[in-house]
Amino acid sequence: MKWRSGLLVGALTMGLAVGCGGEDDPVELNQNQNQENHNNDNQDPNQDPNQDPNQDPNQDPGDDDFAEAVDVWTGSDIVGEGGTPTAIDIGQSFGGRYDGEGTHTYAVELEAGEILALSIFDLEEAAEDAIIDDFHVVIGLPETEMFAAAQRAYSPQANAERELFASRTGTYTLTVGAPTGSDAGFAFTTELRQTDAEPIDVPGTVSGDLSDARIDKYSFQATESMVLDAEIFGLRPPVESSLDSVLVLWDADNGEAIAENADISDEIFDSAIQASVEVDGNYILVVDSWLNTSDGAYELVTDYVASSPDAPIVLGDGDSYEGTIEEPGADFYWDYFSIAVEPGEYLKVHVEGLDDLEPFIYAIDDASSFFFASDAQVLPVGNEAGLTLGLNENAEQGTSFTLQVSDIQNVLTEDESYVGGETYDYVISVEAIAPELVTLEAGFEDTMSLASPGDINFFEIDVAQDFLLWMDASHDVDMDDEDFDLLEMGINPGFALDQGSTFDGMMPASAFYWGGGDVVGLTFRDAFFRGGEGFESDVRLYAFDVRGQAYGDAVDLDDDNDAIADASELDLPALVEGAFADEDVIDEEAIPVHYFSLQLNEGDLFVASTENGPDMESVLAIVDGDGEELANGAYLMEQYQEGDEDDTFWDTALVFEAEADGEYFLRVRPYCYQPDPDEPAQVCETGDVAISTFLH
Repeated sequence: MKWRSGLLVGALTMGLAVGCGGEDDPVELNQNQNQENHNNDNQDPNQDPNQDPNQDPNQDPGDDDFAEAVDVWTGSDIVGEGGTPTAIDIGQSFGGRYDGEGTHTYAVELEAGEILALSIFDLEEAAEDAIIDDFHVVIGLPETEMFAAAQRAYSPQANAERELFASRTGTYTLTVGAPTGSDAGFAFTTELRQTDAEPIDVPGTVSGDLSDARIDKYSFQATESMVLDAEIFGLRPPVESSLDSVLVLWDADNGEAIAENADISDEIFDSAIQASVEVDGNYILVVDSWLNTSDGAYELVTDYVASSPDAPIVLGDGDSYEGTIEEPGADFYWDYFSIAVEPGEYLKVHVEGLDDLEPFIYAIDDASSFFFASDAQVLPVGNEAGLTLGLNENAEQGTSFTLQVSDIQNVLTEDESYVGGETYDYVISVEAIAPELVTLEAGFEDTMSLASPGDINFFEIDVAQDFLLWMDASHDVDMDDEDFDLLEMGINPGFALDQGSTFDGMMPASAFYWGGGDVVGLTFRDAFFRGGEGFESDVRLYAFDVRGQAYGDAVDLDDDNDAIADASELDLPALVEGAFADEDVIDEEAIPVHYFSLQLNEGDLFVASTENGPDMESVLAIVDGDGEELANGAYLMEQYQEGDEDDTFWDTALVFEAEADGEYFLRVRPYCYQPDPDEPAQVCETGDVAISTFLH
């Protein structure tokens, strides 16, 4: 069973809940199961009530021996909870009494590189009721600029002692707990130890064993200035022991830890490190355990690789690099690259796979955030993949992009049949390009092609005041591989709307822009940056005069048209006005809805555009007589309300081209969301709605 991070010290009263690797989710290991409560059954019921008030009436007889023998004795007082832990010095012994609840916390100062040994205090006279080996110690590591706080654990049930490698200087806390209801004293000793490092060759494999709860150290001198890849196989084949390892890379020349890892992932509890090393530098790999075990066999596998997330290969205009996707280990390999781009600069990145490689690229704008990531997934066309990195010339500052390169099979596979090795070579190159800006006019209808992978077409159009620009791209791309989920071509407003990079603002194949009497610059690309033969789209650019239509009296949103059979008839052009009232939390079936009937002929182009009130979002769709959705609305490209750059439009528009004569229905609903994914309840937006409808 795996214990994970998020230690709540109080949880020790219910069982040990601690953390391996600082990023795992908390789970609890309940030590109450199959565990005997060791309450003191020897208490004299006729004990003198006038006995020494300092004597704990529930104290085990042997506790006096503990108190006299150890250097720091905290008795039955719960120490360190919400207060200051009891300080001890290295070399001192410490102990206390556990009487059914709470924990005891102590603090010790360690220097980076030191080895702390914790051992059960050996006291032959201890009472038999003292259950020293039922206690557990959670060792809290200090947080430093390089490493976040984390924990280790010591279970005397597995070993009479354990060693801990201090990867950082600071205060280490020792929190002692036991199963709820336990009743006994405890005592431990502390000391510093020295361990010689065993020389190893890199690359290579070495076998070891931490069944004695000590640490192992391996020294090497780097033969290249590259990235060291070191990985422990303990829990996994071919070893399959009980060791939950911790791996530390120590810079012996500078006396500091470079990297530390406890878990490869949330599912893989072996450890691995990738970190840059300098040629002729002296380093030590320290193998430690997160929790000591009597079954601690492992293999340490080391190699040099080209790059890592923290040490990417830097490329710029005119650079190229020949690489190989390495043979997979616990997971498949990526190569990492960093490319900087200045405002107004555009760089074409091309990756050509050699032999078996079909390159996949994942790219992210380093300036983006976790919640608003600006990224792109780049699929191969044959053995090629490419993308264009660029920034609007009006961007406030430059940015850098991180690119990860691997084989498409590694990304798409579901059975972990990863690939890599000597036949998975590639060449990546970077070249500056000057975008060719094409001027278009409203009413444009023609075919746009993407000549090669990674291509982007740049164009601009003058959009009159209060006109709605509609851009539509339809295409037919045949892909043989069923693993590809083909997305539609898209149109990106980021080129001229100051949204940043060529990743930003990717819209679906049908998109809208509300004109303000300005020239709009746009980019056109495949959603996955593909291109070449067959990557062509029929593109239409129409500008609709929304405000210039001869609308009659407005048609109301009302409660009488909440079903298709009761739809209100629209005589186009028509305005629809009304409001969605405040609603309590409702279920899916009770979401407000209104229907309006339309008589359309084959080829008619029906347009609907909303102007919502503040904080109101409405959802438009065209459905047939059976309620089947034929088209839905899309948000307008991000624009700002006049005079307020902090308030964006949440208006939508819809264009529907009728394929046959007949009756169709416009469906209008508020935008609703589900606060709790486990509950069916919905919360819907409320406010005023105005919808312009007409034929183009």
